[in-house]
Amino acid sequence: MMEARRTTASRIVTVLGGVVAAAALLVTAAPTQGQGLGIGVQGGPTFADLSVSNGGDVDLSSRTGFQVAGVLRYGFGGPLGIQTGVGLAQKGATAPPSETGLQQDVDYNLSYVEVPLLLTVTVPTPGAVSPRVYGGGQVSIESTCEIATEAQGVSGTVDCTADALGENALNTESTTYGLVFGGGVDFDLGGPLAITLDGRYDLGLTDINDVTDPDPAEIKNRSFSASAGILLSLP
Repeated sequence: MMEARRTTASRIVTVLGGVVAAAALLVTAAPTQGQGLGIGVQGGPTFADLSVSNGGDVDLSSRTGFQVAGVLRYGFGGPLGIQTGVGLAQKGATAPPSETGLQQDVDYNLSYVEVPLLLTVTVPTPGAVSPRVYGGGQVSIESTCEIATEAQGVSGTVDCTADALGENALNTESTTYGLVFGGGVDFDLGGPLAITLDGRYDLGLTDINDVTDPDPAEIKNRSFSASAGILLSLP
C-alpha cells in the first residue's frame, strides 16, 4: 500500500513538473499580435457514473461530487488557442441493492488528479462576452478509491480493495486516459480580469477494472461537470 502511494505521488509530481515546464515555455514564447496568456481557477459540481460492459446488464446511478482546477490558457492569435492545467475531480457511481445483493446502496467514490490538453476556439464578438468551445485529451491519476456502505460488515468508508467487501470490491488502474468536450463563456470585467463559466463532458477511454479474471467486466469513467471561476490575463 505504501509503495503504491509513493508511486502515485511520484506520478503526480512528474505531471506537475511537466505543466510548470509547459507554462514556462508559453511565457517565454515570442509575443505576436493576438497572443495572450491567462491563468485562473475554477470549480463546481460533477455528475459522474461508470459505464460497465461485458458484465451483464448493470444499473448504476450517478454520483454527485465536485471538481476544482487551476487553468492555463494561451491564444495563438485569432480564435485558436490551447488550455491545460491541473485539477482534482471526484468521480464514481452508486450501486443500488439490486446490483450488489446488499440491503444498502454502495457508493464507489473515486478521485483523480487530472491534466487536460485542449484545443480551444473562441467565437469573436464585439462586446465583453466571449463564447468558447474546446476538445482534447486528458490524463488522470487516481488519488483515492473508497467505497461507502453500511452493510456486509462495513460501516462507513473503506479502501476499494478491502477484503470485507468481497465481490463488491474494486481494484482499479492508477492512471487512465480520456477525451474532453465542452464549451463556455468569458465575461470581461475590464482590465485583466474575466469571469468564466464552463460545462464539459469527460469520456474515459481506459478500462479502470484492474483484475485478472478470465473475462472481467470493462469499467470506464464518464462525467459531466459545470464550473465557474476567474481568469487573469497576463501582459
